Amino acid sequence: MAASLGSKVAAGVAWMVVFKLLDRSIGIVSVVILARLLVPADFGLVAMATAIIAIIELLSAFNFDMALIQRQEATRAHYDTAWTLNVAMAAVCALLVAAAAFPAGAFYGDSRLGPVMLWLALATWIRGFENVGVVAFRKELKLNREFQLLLTKRIGVFLATISIALATRSYWALVLGTLAGSVAGVALSYLFHPFRPRFDLSARGELFHFSKWMVFSNLINTLASRAADLIIGKSLGPGPLGLFNLAHEISHLPTTELSAPVNRAVYPGYAKAASDEARLTGQFLDVLGFTVLLTAPAAVGIAAVAPLLVPLLLGDAWLEAVPLVEILALSGLLVSMRTNAGYVFLALGRSEVLTAITVLRFALVVPALVLGTVYFGTKGAAWTILGTSIVMLPVTHFFMHRVLRIRWAEYGSLLWRPTVATAGMALLVREYLTWAEQGFAASNPVLTLASAVVLGIATYVSCTGLLWVISGFPQSAEARAVTTLWSLLGRSRGS
Repeated sequence: MAASLGSKVAAGVAWMVVFKLLDRSIGIVSVVILARLLVPADFGLVAMATAIIAIIELLSAFNFDMALIQRQEATRAHYDTAWTLNVAMAAVCALLVAAAAFPAGAFYGDSRLGPVMLWLALATWIRGFENVGVVAFRKELKLNREFQLLLTKRIGVFLATISIALATRSYWALVLGTLAGSVAGVALSYLFHPFRPRFDLSARGELFHFSKWMVFSNLINTLASRAADLIIGKSLGPGPLGLFNLAHEISHLPTTELSAPVNRAVYPGYAKAASDEARLTGQFLDVLGFTVLLTAPAAVGIAAVAPLLVPLLLGDAWLEAVPLVEILALSGLLVSMRTNAGYVFLALGRSEVLTAITVLRFALVVPALVLGTVYFGTKGAAWTILGTSIVMLPVTHFFMHRVLRIRWAEYGSLLWRPTVATAGMALLVREYLTWAEQGFAASNPVLTLASAVVLGIATYVSCTGLLWVISGFPQSAEARAVTTLWSLLGRSRGS
């Protein structure tokens, strides 16, 4: 990417972005097939189970992989201890999930939930045995190996889930697909990395010292993230919850799914630059600019074409998800703009700052979700999540200002060109869809959607480029995109 990111980090970002593009492509195909084989209530039932399991698994949310990456001098004892603790905590969590299975069914009034949770408890236990050695792929910035590992696992889970769905046409495809993912994850982790962990607890004090804040932060963050599942599932039932969850997944495809691999790849680079404030600041601003340049048009574009995209992908049974996709896509954009800051706090060993931000988000979102869902249903829940994201963006960057002394003007210089270009793109695409639906493409929604996407891309690229030129060719994400494109073109000519 940029010079300040370093060649290894830039290569890692590239590998993780490519993985996520492939992963999401597989995910889209999977969602399209499953949405036509299953009903919304099937997705909602499994979402109820996974929400409860996610809360129970908070007992093991120490993020020892982050501690191993942040600790540059980590030894074999640290890795062995992390694996031992993961195994023990997975066993405890699996037992608790099994114990909660039938009480959860009684709570939601759905007897199917008990057996579902018992199978997912088995998946939780198996997942604890994954080879901790694969953390070294990230720490040593060998993300091409992690790319191969994750993609192989993704393909295996996809094939298993779709095969079971075709055979059963029931929610069991989602449950057994999750179990297959746990088994594949463990087997592949040992196949891809030669490290063989041993039972050891000698480094537990050092690992817990780093992770003590992470547990509380993960607890609050998971409760805030899963609050919608719990509240909608209890108040409205599995059908509306299934609609909401699938709308959330589709709407976040182009935002958090693009920013997540970037965050994953740059964290080791942040950890190495933690002692150099200027270097770390430069890396963070580079990543933020790159993230916004990619995710802003993708998120707003999804919202703009949602009335056409949802019925084409999922079928008419999912039409009620259209307004949810439009709202949640904008929330996904705001989330992608602030999540990378958390990795800066972790790299600096300031996990208490991340915890404070998470507590504030929880305090805002949970009561608002209860009121929004009870009085306005799934749309109320979606608007609540968007409103919380709007509030949390300046809050997060206020803490970034306190930690790295980044001025607000520096954010503005990064964000204004993609923002203006995205707004122009959205207005033009909406106008085009209105015209197309009344004109030549009224009977061909596939052609309408494809032409709208092409128009949106062309508009955004043109507007962004023009604004960059007018601004005097600043050294920004646009400059790096042009340099990268030119380099790729040069290589293709040379070959």
